Amino acid sequence: MDALPEVIRQFNELSRVSRCSGNEEPVRTWLQAWARSRNLDTARDGAGNIRIDIPATSGRAGEASLVLQAHQDMVCEARSGSTYDFAQSGISVERDGDWLTAWETTLGADDGAGIALMLGLYDAGLPDHPQLEFLFTASEESTMAGARGLEAGFLRGRLLLNLDSEQEGSLTIGCAGLRGIEVKLPVERHTRSAGIGHGAAVCAKISVTGLRGGHSAVDIHRGQANANLILARFLRFARGRLELQLTSLKSGNALNMVAREGECTVLLPGQLLPQLVELSAAASNRLREEFADTDPSLEISCSEISGSTQAALTTASLNRVCDLIVALPHGVIRVFDPPSSGLVRTSVNLARAELSERELVIELSMRAATREDGDEAAKQVEAVASLAGARFGSTTWFEPWRAKDQSISRIRAVSAYRKALRSAIREEIAHGVLECGVIAERIPDMDMVSIGPTIAGAHSPGERVSVSSLERVARFLHEYIRAPKDAERSK
Repeated sequence: MDALPEVIRQFNELSRVSRCSGNEEPVRTWLQAWARSRNLDTARDGAGNIRIDIPATSGRAGEASLVLQAHQDMVCEARSGSTYDFAQSGISVERDGDWLTAWETTLGADDGAGIALMLGLYDAGLPDHPQLEFLFTASEESTMAGARGLEAGFLRGRLLLNLDSEQEGSLTIGCAGLRGIEVKLPVERHTRSAGIGHGAAVCAKISVTGLRGGHSAVDIHRGQANANLILARFLRFARGRLELQLTSLKSGNALNMVAREGECTVLLPGQLLPQLVELSAAASNRLREEFADTDPSLEISCSEISGSTQAALTTASLNRVCDLIVALPHGVIRVFDPPSSGLVRTSVNLARAELSERELVIELSMRAATREDGDEAAKQVEAVASLAGARFGSTTWFEPWRAKDQSISRIRAVSAYRKALRSAIREEIAHGVLECGVIAERIPDMDMVSIGPTIAGAHSPGERVSVSSLERVARFLHEYIRAPKDAERSK
């Protein structure tokens, strides 16, 4: 049975529902209404997770229950300058050849595709199957609160298929751990604007736009530009040629995104503003050449704005701010052996930077295959912070998800993929952090693997999901659900 039309229909319906991470009540209500309209039992736990129960078909009630899992929320990002209101407007889904996409905003295929696959497969007509539990977890993109609050008694099944992977044809059997890091640099400000040449001072806004951004795990190896680094590099470049003083800085988006935009405000003598504009144009041209393969639309722009009410940083503080941002690690730190594999073992994402009255706060996310790898990368960040006179602190840590040597879920998935698509599936350890690692801590006997359709540009406007890939994953799921218990005995 071709489930694709129903999968796409469910995705379009879901895209009308607000589900920004941390504000998922509308989608929880929608999911439970979907279940009730089909006379299916549903439950909600204290962490906001939703479970929908699908009874076994005749003769299969004695088999082990299967859990299919996706997360409810999405990263809500719009293009620079957009006034898009995610709470009031649904996602505008467009078809572009083999892709479903959204131009102005993120699409929410991460993990709306997983939700749509479950609901669409049900409405298209399930094959004979054991008891199924559809699990929709809360706040994966921000705090993983749903997975962290999941209780063992909420689920009957101990074979779980996560639908949050982003490269069809790969079966994820383990993933990296994630550490959140904060670096705080004390700054000093003038008591009043001081030392601005001989003419009247003007306030200018410097903006970095047009960057690709991307997922801080899936895209970290691509070498794309980071708005935090571009902004700091330009300030270092301009400060050596013009008298300018920094009053504010805010750059970057979410911890799980490569920073794609940022801005700061500076004071400088009015007669030097044209030179600042010229410098920004020259720097834009040079940087577009440097990042021609990844960020051909990179732009640094400058414009005069109404005067800042904040006092400017001292020259020494300006220098420390710029130097610290540029010195912190960003990108791939270590790859798996052999190096030619290109598989990322450890990475750091310089995610956000914001200047307050008294300090610069920098947030980084670090991913590592083992806790030991993570500790080493964290020490590198801590050393740079220490040299700059900044404070270092860890905010979160999610343990890596380690592959099981003996996994029924793995055997079942490999067999189902081969039967459904007549090809072998690759098995991999993902650099992206999946909820499976957190669920494994909460429910140690849960046996898990992960799969999903091909998604490009997750967490950034222009995100897209392959339609043909959705169709193939739907065929795989049909076979995975249908597979008799005997299929678990052989690979």
